[in-house]
Amino acid sequence: MPPKKQASKAPRAALESIPPNTGLKRPLINSSEDALPKPKRLTRATTSKPNTTATIETPPNWAFNITGTWTIDTKNLLKDLPWLKREYGDNPPPFTMEIKYANNPSHKKIGRQLWATFKWEKYTGCIRFCPGHKYSTNHVQFEEGCVLKPGVWAGASPRGIQVWNFRWRAEYEGEGVVEGSDQHETQIEFGEDGDGSLKVAGRIVFGGYKARKFEGVRTGELEGKGNEKGVGGWWKSLTDPYAESKYMLCYRIPTDSDSEDDGSSDEPEIDWEQIRKDREEAERKEKEEEKQPWPTEMTGEWKIIPRQKFTMDDEDPAAPRWMKIHYEAEAGRRQYYAEFQFGNDWSGIMRFCPKQIDLVKKGMIDVEEFEEACILKVGVAAGPPPKGVNQWLIKWRGIFDEPGISNTVRRETGPKDEMTTSITFKRGGEGKLVLSGVLVGGCLVVPYTGVRIGETPPRGPNDPSIEELWDQKKYIPPPPPPVPKLWPWISPLPNPTIEAPPAWAWDVLGKWKIDAPEVAVALKIGSDAPLTMTIHMSNHAKQKKIGRQLWATFQFGPNLSGCMRFCPLPENSRPADTCAIFEKQCVLKKGIWPGHVNSAKGKSFQKWGHRWRARNSETGDEHGCSDTVEHMLEFRRDDGTLKLGGVFGAIWMLCSWSAVKIEDAVQANVSDADVEKVWKSYSSR
Repeated sequence: MPPKKQASKAPRAALESIPPNTGLKRPLINSSEDALPKPKRLTRATTSKPNTTATIETPPNWAFNITGTWTIDTKNLLKDLPWLKREYGDNPPPFTMEIKYANNPSHKKIGRQLWATFKWEKYTGCIRFCPGHKYSTNHVQFEEGCVLKPGVWAGASPRGIQVWNFRWRAEYEGEGVVEGSDQHETQIEFGEDGDGSLKVAGRIVFGGYKARKFEGVRTGELEGKGNEKGVGGWWKSLTDPYAESKYMLCYRIPTDSDSEDDGSSDEPEIDWEQIRKDREEAERKEKEEEKQPWPTEMTGEWKIIPRQKFTMDDEDPAAPRWMKIHYEAEAGRRQYYAEFQFGNDWSGIMRFCPKQIDLVKKGMIDVEEFEEACILKVGVAAGPPPKGVNQWLIKWRGIFDEPGISNTVRRETGPKDEMTTSITFKRGGEGKLVLSGVLVGGCLVVPYTGVRIGETPPRGPNDPSIEELWDQKKYIPPPPPPVPKLWPWISPLPNPTIEAPPAWAWDVLGKWKIDAPEVAVALKIGSDAPLTMTIHMSNHAKQKKIGRQLWATFQFGPNLSGCMRFCPLPENSRPADTCAIFEKQCVLKKGIWPGHVNSAKGKSFQKWGHRWRARNSETGDEHGCSDTVEHMLEFRRDDGTLKLGGVFGAIWMLCSWSAVKIEDAVQANVSDADVEKVWKSYSSR
């Protein structure tokens, strides 16, 4: 099955940045035979076809003529879509995208917007763009940002916008809407190559939770008037029905984003133009407030208030939530830093760097460069603009213990100083100095505010410096996992074999005793009935046509017998779309064997997908739909004993099961029934 839901543990902090392309005067794609087709030379907006219809705004002469058909290179996306990878190999089906501007004055309420539709294999979808920014927004903020301000067009910077954030929705033919696809906000960058052709590079979360790189090129003009539905109609038609409640809570108003041409005139429209004006007015007032003189220095003790529920132990009034900002000037090196305690489980050191445009444009800022930028230049001091600095970039080091996660896991999540966020100071309504900022903890982006409540005691000569405190909190990666112990392969091998097992492979072949009371109840076998399974491997050279495969026969009680097939499960993989695709995945590629996951990267697998078929010899009943759903099991070794555990689907119930190996395999004759014959014998379809 295709991925009906995107993984919920996706990284939601800073967006994965696009490497700067320096005007894109270099090719974004390779020049091999399977590279994207070379486009015809395409001119900019002013030299495109004359505009014969009214528009909200006419494109300037410097704008990119990005509306048209684009061809996208999707090879990287296949890493999270194993069923497509196995189906198409290194030649994925074409990914075509049609980019458009919503620019019709008759639909002025939805505003001018940049959007696209796309078609890829069985996926059909819609993409919406907003001018690029550094952090993921909620659905409301994103859709507000998609309404373009006057003068905002895709074009070469600094006049135009090259980097855009985007979200997508899609449906998979025969399966419906892809759930959760619009939860991930990533970036795309347009540019013009040296020969005038338009190209694009970006990242997208498609099928897993990692943002994968992609590249593309504009290959043609739009034909005809396009689809009758506009951006609102497309977006609404691809709404995840299970996300409707979240969407409504976010908006506090009806969820219709209002199609341009979907005929839903009886539903209220969102006045995006008024929303944009209100936001601009709020931004103007915010800038005026920032210029007000500060009543005190930035240094001191601060009371911190989380702006998001269920963060910083907000439900516990006694939980500590404070920040102590210090100023250090040693040997001509001036800098600000802070100690903080955000709730019971979040503490550390924070460093401040003036919010410089050149650093902001870089996206991901490495720690060494950030530390250097924290040293204030001559004349730079904290204070209200324009003379002072009130906006700062921050990184932190310390401990963030996410509730419900074991101590082992929560301290192995990696360095905390990879993400760069920001903090802003200004004079508050009651004449006090206040702050607002964002900090990334684990998978959370936590906004907060604060008010200065007092001074901090001066630091003594024996107190550690900021560099010493910073180094004390530096993340120390765990030692590499130990090399797994090698266990001898005991089960006899056919002669000749397709492939001999490597030294690290686990000999899972043979008889297994199963413990699965939930399965016994679901299949009505009887709680005392013995459950056994014998794992085989098709590995005789004469069976090369069907390939090397791991499979099993099982006996549940006196009457229920069946066949089970296994396929390796890479990280972040999803179940196959159909049983036929699953059967292809069961054919093992060279070098793939069951074994400890650390034994051979990409070759040794502990986690395997499985499907089964069975028949009751007494009644003749078949479990005909048992092979339509794929579940997972995991092999492991405990003191040398091979065991497995996982999920078993029985009569649409998810049952836990485990097993232990009790006998090694015996020599199998090539004339014995192979996996294909046994598998088909349990199916009447």
